[in-house]
Amino acid sequence: MDELWFLLLGWLLGILAPGIVYYIHRKYFQKEIIASSLAELKELQHTMAMLAYMIRLYFSDLTDEFMNWLHPIVAEYDGPEARPELIETLARTKELDEETRAHFYTQKRRPSAALSLIEYTLPFIEASSALITSCPIDFQRRLSRIRAHVEIYNQKAANSRTLFYMTFDASIIDNSRQSLNTNLDDEYKYLQDRAEIIVKAISNIRDRYE
Repeated sequence: MDELWFLLLGWLLGILAPGIVYYIHRKYFQKEIIASSLAELKELQHTMAMLAYMIRLYFSDLTDEFMNWLHPIVAEYDGPEARPELIETLARTKELDEETRAHFYTQKRRPSAALSLIEYTLPFIEASSALITSCPIDFQRRLSRIRAHVEIYNQKAANSRTLFYMTFDASIIDNSRQSLNTNLDDEYKYLQDRAEIIVKAISNIRDRYE
Protein backbone atom coordinates (compact mmCIF):
# COMPACT_ATOMS: atom_id res chain seq x y z
CA MET A 1 0.00 0.00 0.00
CA ASP A 2 2.86 2.38 0.88
CA GLU A 3 4.48 1.69 -2.48
CA LEU A 4 1.24 2.62 -4.23
CA TRP A 5 1.10 5.92 -2.35
CA PHE A 6 4.71 6.69 -3.29
CA LEU A 7 3.93 5.88 -6.91
CA LEU A 8 0.88 8.15 -6.86
CA LEU A 9 2.89 10.90 -5.16
CA GLY A 10 5.66 10.61 -7.75
CA TRP A 11 3.13 10.70 -10.57
CA LEU A 12 1.41 13.77 -9.07
CA LEU A 13 4.69 15.61 -8.61
CA GLY A 14 5.65 14.78 -12.17
CA ILE A 15 2.47 16.44 -13.36
CA LEU A 16 2.67 19.46 -11.06
CA ALA A 17 6.42 20.16 -11.17
CA PRO A 18 6.46 21.96 -14.56
CA GLY A 19 3.58 24.18 -13.43
CA ILE A 20 5.32 24.98 -10.15
CA VAL A 21 8.56 25.84 -11.94
CA TYR A 22 6.65 28.00 -14.43
CA TYR A 23 4.84 29.83 -11.60
CA ILE A 24 8.10 30.55 -9.76
CA HIS A 25 9.81 31.68 -12.96
CA ARG A 26 6.87 33.91 -13.87
CA LYS A 27 6.87 35.58 -10.44
CA TYR A 28 10.63 36.19 -10.65
CA PHE A 29 10.29 37.52 -14.19
CA GLN A 30 7.50 39.88 -13.13
CA LYS A 31 9.67 41.27 -10.33
CA GLU A 32 12.51 41.94 -12.76
CA ILE A 33 10.23 43.70 -15.25
CA ILE A 34 8.60 45.78 -12.52
CA ALA A 35 11.95 46.70 -10.94
CA SER A 36 13.43 47.78 -14.29
CA SER A 37 10.31 49.77 -15.17
CA LEU A 38 10.34 51.53 -11.80
CA ALA A 39 14.02 52.40 -12.21
CA GLU A 40 13.24 54.11 -15.51
CA LEU A 41 10.22 55.85 -14.01
CA LYS A 42 12.37 57.13 -11.13
CA GLU A 43 14.60 58.89 -13.67
CA LEU A 44 11.58 60.41 -15.39
CA GLN A 45 10.16 61.48 -12.03
CA HIS A 46 13.29 63.45 -11.22
CA THR A 47 13.39 64.94 -14.72
CA MET A 48 9.76 66.04 -14.57
CA ALA A 49 10.15 67.44 -11.06
CA MET A 50 13.09 69.54 -12.23
CA LEU A 51 11.15 70.60 -15.30
CA ALA A 52 8.27 71.81 -13.12
CA TYR A 53 10.83 73.66 -10.99
CA MET A 54 12.37 75.29 -14.06
CA ILE A 55 8.98 76.50 -15.34
CA ARG A 56 7.90 77.76 -11.93
CA LEU A 57 11.26 79.54 -11.68
CA TYR A 58 10.50 81.17 -15.03
CA PHE A 59 7.23 82.52 -13.60
CA SER A 60 8.72 83.22 -10.13
CA ASP A 61 6.05 80.88 -8.76
CA LEU A 62 8.00 78.90 -6.17
CA THR A 63 5.35 78.56 -3.48
CA ASP A 64 6.02 77.02 -0.08
CA GLU A 65 3.75 74.12 -0.99
CA PHE A 66 5.72 73.43 -4.16
CA MET A 67 9.12 73.73 -2.48
CA ASN A 68 8.07 71.32 0.29
CA TRP A 69 6.85 68.91 -2.39
CA LEU A 70 9.96 69.20 -4.57
CA HIS A 71 12.75 69.02 -2.00
CA PRO A 72 12.34 65.36 -0.89
CA ILE A 73 12.04 64.20 -4.52
CA VAL A 74 15.36 65.82 -5.40
CA ALA A 75 17.00 64.82 -2.10
CA GLU A 76 16.19 61.10 -2.45
CA TYR A 77 17.30 60.91 -6.09
CA ASP A 78 20.65 59.15 -6.49
CA GLY A 79 20.81 58.66 -10.25
CA PRO A 80 23.29 59.97 -12.83
CA GLU A 81 21.73 63.46 -12.86
CA ALA A 82 22.03 63.96 -9.09
CA ARG A 83 23.46 67.36 -8.13
CA PRO A 84 24.25 67.83 -4.42
CA GLU A 85 24.66 71.58 -4.91
CA LEU A 86 21.06 71.79 -6.16
CA ILE A 87 19.78 70.29 -2.92
CA GLU A 88 21.63 73.01 -1.04
CA THR A 89 20.19 75.68 -3.33
CA LEU A 90 16.67 74.36 -2.80
CA ALA A 91 17.19 74.29 0.96
CA ARG A 92 18.30 77.93 0.95
CA THR A 93 15.39 78.89 -1.30
CA LYS A 94 12.94 77.18 1.06
CA GLU A 95 14.18 79.38 3.91
CA LEU A 96 12.88 82.50 2.14
CA ASP A 97 9.27 83.52 2.57
CA GLU A 98 7.10 83.37 -0.56
CA GLU A 99 7.04 87.13 -1.15
CA THR A 100 10.82 87.51 -0.87
CA ARG A 101 11.34 84.42 -3.02
CA ALA A 102 9.03 85.71 -5.76
CA HIS A 103 10.65 89.17 -5.73
CA PHE A 104 14.16 87.71 -5.87
CA TYR A 105 13.50 85.51 -8.90
CA THR A 106 11.41 88.15 -10.67
CA GLN A 107 14.39 90.49 -10.44
CA LYS A 108 16.68 87.83 -11.88
CA ARG A 109 14.46 87.04 -14.87
CA ARG A 110 15.59 88.44 -18.20
CA PRO A 111 12.73 90.18 -20.08
CA SER A 112 13.40 88.30 -23.34
CA ALA A 113 13.90 84.91 -21.68
CA ALA A 114 11.97 81.86 -22.91
CA LEU A 115 12.14 78.09 -22.52
CA SER A 116 12.82 75.54 -25.25
CA LEU A 117 11.29 72.30 -23.98
CA ILE A 118 11.84 68.84 -25.41
CA GLU A 119 9.96 65.54 -25.55
CA TYR A 120 10.78 62.57 -23.30
CA THR A 121 10.60 58.82 -23.85
CA LEU A 122 10.63 55.62 -21.78
CA PRO A 123 12.88 53.35 -23.88
CA PHE A 124 12.83 50.26 -21.67
CA ILE A 125 9.11 50.40 -20.99
CA GLU A 126 8.29 51.01 -24.64
CA ALA A 127 10.54 48.15 -25.78
CA SER A 128 9.08 45.83 -23.12
CA SER A 129 5.39 46.44 -23.80
CA ALA A 130 4.69 42.78 -24.60
CA LEU A 131 6.56 41.56 -21.50
CA ILE A 132 4.75 44.00 -19.23
CA THR A 133 1.48 42.20 -20.00
CA SER A 134 2.67 39.45 -17.64
CA CYS A 135 2.65 41.94 -14.74
CA PRO A 136 -0.34 42.59 -12.44
CA ILE A 137 -3.24 44.41 -14.08
CA ASP A 138 -3.02 47.22 -11.53
CA PHE A 139 0.63 47.82 -12.46
CA GLN A 140 -0.22 47.81 -16.16
CA ARG A 141 -3.07 50.26 -15.59
CA ARG A 142 -0.92 52.69 -13.61
CA LEU A 143 1.89 52.43 -16.14
CA SER A 144 -0.48 52.99 -19.05
CA ARG A 145 -1.80 56.13 -17.37
CA ILE A 146 1.73 57.50 -16.94
CA ARG A 147 2.56 56.77 -20.58
CA ALA A 148 -0.61 58.60 -21.64
CA HIS A 149 0.41 61.64 -19.56
CA VAL A 150 3.89 61.60 -21.12
CA GLU A 151 2.39 61.45 -24.61
CA ILE A 152 0.17 64.45 -23.86
CA TYR A 153 3.18 66.27 -22.40
CA ASN A 154 5.24 65.55 -25.53
CA GLN A 155 2.54 66.90 -27.83
CA LYS A 156 2.37 70.11 -25.84
CA ALA A 157 6.17 70.37 -25.66
CA ALA A 158 6.33 70.22 -29.46
CA ASN A 159 3.68 72.95 -29.67
CA SER A 160 5.54 75.15 -27.21
CA ARG A 161 8.77 74.73 -29.14
CA THR A 162 7.05 75.90 -32.32
CA LEU A 163 5.87 79.03 -30.51
CA PHE A 164 9.34 79.45 -28.99
CA TYR A 165 10.96 79.54 -32.45
CA MET A 166 8.35 82.06 -33.56
CA THR A 167 9.60 84.49 -30.89
CA PHE A 168 12.72 84.97 -33.02
CA ASP A 169 10.61 86.23 -35.94
CA ALA A 170 11.15 90.01 -35.96
CA SER A 171 8.12 90.49 -38.23
CA ILE A 172 5.76 89.53 -35.38
CA ILE A 173 5.11 92.79 -33.56
CA ASP A 174 2.61 94.70 -31.41
CA ASN A 175 -0.59 92.78 -30.62
CA SER A 176 0.60 89.70 -32.51
CA ARG A 177 3.77 89.62 -30.41
CA GLN A 178 1.77 90.02 -27.21
CA SER A 179 -0.60 87.24 -28.26
CA LEU A 180 2.35 84.98 -29.10
CA ASN A 181 3.93 85.56 -25.69
CA THR A 182 0.62 84.92 -23.92
CA ASN A 183 0.08 81.69 -25.83
CA LEU A 184 3.62 80.57 -25.06
CA ASP A 185 3.16 81.28 -21.35
CA ASP A 186 -0.09 79.31 -21.41
CA GLU A 187 1.75 76.34 -22.95
CA TYR A 188 4.43 76.55 -20.25
CA LYS A 189 1.81 76.59 -17.51
CA TYR A 190 0.09 73.57 -19.00
CA LEU A 191 3.39 71.70 -19.25
CA GLN A 192 4.21 72.57 -15.64
CA ASP A 193 0.89 71.13 -14.48
CA ARG A 194 1.33 68.02 -16.64
CA ALA A 195 4.88 67.47 -15.34
CA GLU A 196 3.64 67.63 -11.74
CA ILE A 197 0.85 65.17 -12.57
CA ILE A 198 3.43 62.75 -13.98
CA VAL A 199 5.62 63.10 -10.88
CA LYS A 200 2.68 62.33 -8.59
CA ALA A 201 1.58 59.35 -10.72
CA ILE A 202 5.11 57.93 -10.55
CA SER A 203 5.19 58.47 -6.78
CA ASN A 204 1.99 56.45 -6.49
CA ILE A 205 3.23 53.50 -8.57
CA ARG A 206 6.57 53.49 -6.73
CA ASP A 207 4.83 53.53 -3.35
CA ARG A 208 2.73 50.56 -4.45
CA TYR A 209 5.41 48.37 -6.08
CA GLU A 210 8.86 49.22 -4.70
